[in-house]
Amino acid sequence: MTSTHYPTPADESQSAETIANSLDHLIEILVRLPLKSLVRSKSVSKGWNSVISDPNFCRRLVPNISGLIIKKLIIRDISTDYPEYQLIPLTGLTDKASLNFSLPTGFRILQSCNGLLLCHDNGDSNYYIYNPTTKQKDFLPPRLVKRKSGTKQKVSLPPPNLDTRNSETYLNLAFDPTKSLHYKVVCVRDSIKCTKKQIIEIYSSETRFWRFSGNAFTAHWNTSMFKEGVFCNGAIHWINHGDHSIVYFNMDDEKFGQLPLPKLPPNIPSGIGSNYMTYLMECRGHLHHIGTRLPPTELKVQEMESDHSGWIVKYYVDLSPLTVAFPETQQKYLSLLFLVREANEEDSYMVVHIPGKVIRLNLKDGYFNKICDLEPVVNDPEGTVLSLYTSLRFFTPYQFIQTLSSV
Repeated sequence: MTSTHYPTPADESQSAETIANSLDHLIEILVRLPLKSLVRSKSVSKGWNSVISDPNFCRRLVPNISGLIIKKLIIRDISTDYPEYQLIPLTGLTDKASLNFSLPTGFRILQSCNGLLLCHDNGDSNYYIYNPTTKQKDFLPPRLVKRKSGTKQKVSLPPPNLDTRNSETYLNLAFDPTKSLHYKVVCVRDSIKCTKKQIIEIYSSETRFWRFSGNAFTAHWNTSMFKEGVFCNGAIHWINHGDHSIVYFNMDDEKFGQLPLPKLPPNIPSGIGSNYMTYLMECRGHLHHIGTRLPPTELKVQEMESDHSGWIVKYYVDLSPLTVAFPETQQKYLSLLFLVREANEEDSYMVVHIPGKVIRLNLKDGYFNKICDLEPVVNDPEGTVLSLYTSLRFFTPYQFIQTLSSV
């Protein structure tokens, strides 16, 4: 007669202990856990905390976008010194609690990059790098400027000027946790010594100080474009509307490059003010150029070659079914918030905003469904009911990517 041995609680306990004591097995288990579970797991033991906090372990965690952070648009006062933000979830959670997103008091988001946020504190006028997952923040120190006397003086970074026509200093965040656990901040500003010239300074979280990159240069572009850079594959990219091109700064050799944007459709003028909206979006190491007419009729998505040699068409979407389902989009009230590239390309989608709603639009077949409703409407002084989010076209959404990276 054959007997069957069923594991006893003692056997299961011994197996759990064996796995826990096997570092390789433990790492393979932990690396598959959601970020929230990893944060809680750090309190299990000193050993687990050590493994999860190890830089090599953090580097194995692939950054995946789980939501978009947007600034709440207050009809009567959109320039408040203490802006409020909310989270658009991309993971299936649509309850009101999931829409809350809090920052340290006074923080204004300037950029996001692979889980880290570049922020300005309107209270103390300093800049910070903030990790919303771990709630850690890192203060960006003043720059050291060498005077003619040979002495060095600390010079604080000026606050961000929301009127880009008069701004003189632009900061851009560069961070790729799959290659390095250290981030860099690139500062493009007007030169004090040389009129009509710009200089670049770079801050590294590894060295904790600012340094100059090259000599002063004359930018042959409208320098206000440096306000909103997109980091992808080791370079920061900006749209130059002046000559319809991409200007990029390579972080390795610290040199500029330029690439023509995809050709505009016939009878479409280039530049700001055109009825053709262009977007630059990065996801999973892919840089995309998206174009659509206003009112929207179609969506064309092109991907930049990794060597900056050109563009390839990835998706072409007919927006007619969307505009029929939501007639308000025919009045130009449609904003493209973000392009999400999935591991399976057929599942890739665009996050689209229409008044009061956020829509998920599949890029392969054009299928769409609602992600969430935005906040209720408010009344204007005339008593007309307006949506808080009539148009988010000129409001930058910021990626929310959970990361354990230390700042």
